[in-house]
Amino acid sequence: MPVLIIGSSMLYLSLLGIPFLGNIILARFLYEERKENAVYVLLASGISPIIIWLGKMTITFIIVYLVFLISTLIYYLVFLLFFGIPLVLNANLFMITFIVAPLLSFGFLSILGYLFWALKTPSYLV
Repeated sequence: MPVLIIGSSMLYLSLLGIPFLGNIILARFLYEERKENAVYVLLASGISPIIIWLGKMTITFIIVYLVFLISTLIYYLVFLLFFGIPLVLNANLFMITFIVAPLLSFGFLSILGYLFWALKTPSYLV
């Protein structure tokens, strides 16, 4: 039973990592966009602000999810190599760790990113 408890701690990697790392990446995107005035070109071409936002969120989620997968693999290998404990993931824990929790984190990050973008540049979202 202790092995399953340690395995369930992988769930928190996505809940803690995705919003924080994603927020850093989104802030960088918004800073670069503001510095180069790139969004004006996109808006002038007729692309909806929601499509621009979804594009930013998709790129952010792909980057952050890959970092999450790598950190989960490192977490697993540390427990396996240094402590000799193979982490056990049953089907429920696997679904929650790799699908449900990252999607919930992505939803939180999406709302946070949209609010940050709306507060930073309200004229884009009219």
